[in-house]
Amino acid sequence: MPWLIIFCVIWFFVSRQIRRTQTHSAHKPRQSFLYEPGKEPQRGREPAALAAFMSRLNNEKAIWESQPHLHRPQSMEVTEGGVVVSDAVSRTENRWDAYSHVRETPNLFLLYTSDHAIQTVPKRAFGSEEDLRHFRELLRRTIAERPAPAFPVIPVGSAAPR
Repeated sequence: MPWLIIFCVIWFFVSRQIRRTQTHSAHKPRQSFLYEPGKEPQRGREPAALAAFMSRLNNEKAIWESQPHLHRPQSMEVTEGGVVVSDAVSRTENRWDAYSHVRETPNLFLLYTSDHAIQTVPKRAFGSEEDLRHFRELLRRTIAERPAPAFPVIPVGSAAPR
């Protein structure tokens, strides 16, 4: 049933874009989101939703390809003190306090240093279910159930006079 709803929503936007393109094509050409250097942009051939989706895919691929440090094999050392990630040319060390929260997916652990920056830990890197269970418990103790940081409270009687 959910696939039917998704199909209907997509069909609505595609047909709307096609009708809009046919209506406006007589007045002035519409700019397409797709552009290839050396070629004239296609006008009104692709629905805007599809063009935006393809543009985003190309952008994500470009972002990935522009960061060669992510392509190198990495090793990770996990201790009670934090996480050390190293490769052939670099080493990054984070204490557990550096991570704001953690999320588990079917294939990964996502360790967040902010809402937009993560350290991924693939589950396939663990040798056994026991190792995976120990890591999950360590994450629970050090990140998930860690008390939130607070500001220091100064008692009223000890505050400096103004």
